[in-house]
Amino acid sequence: MNWGNKVIIILAVFVTGIISMVYISMRQRNEVVDANYYDREMKYQKVIDGKRNLLDLCDSVTIQNDGAVIKVAFPPSTVTQLDSGSIQFMKFSNAKDDKLIPMGGSKTDLYQIPSVT
Repeated sequence: MNWGNKVIIILAVFVTGIISMVYISMRQRNEVVDANYYDREMKYQKVIDGKRNLLDLCDSVTIQNDGAVIKVAFPPSTVTQLDSGSIQFMKFSNAKDDKLIPMGGSKTDLYQIPSVT
């Protein structure tokens, strides 16, 4: 087989591959429009506002891990402004070990959570 035939075979395989990819992509449906996109955007705007409010704090939240206990300390000025909230620890390897600590109404500036190994 000479080099001319090899070039024609390579081009034929390439064109067949391109045509098959175009065919597959034309048959695929991508529904990116959500019927409730406005409601979802408004809910996510609350998350954005919460993150912005956290960044606007003059003092920062400190987290310390001393082995047996994880200490989460909030600035005293911030605790008086909190109405509700929660601290969430996520363990990606095992969802059963996730922890959610509610913060509503206690007005304490130090939360101590037992460490899970």
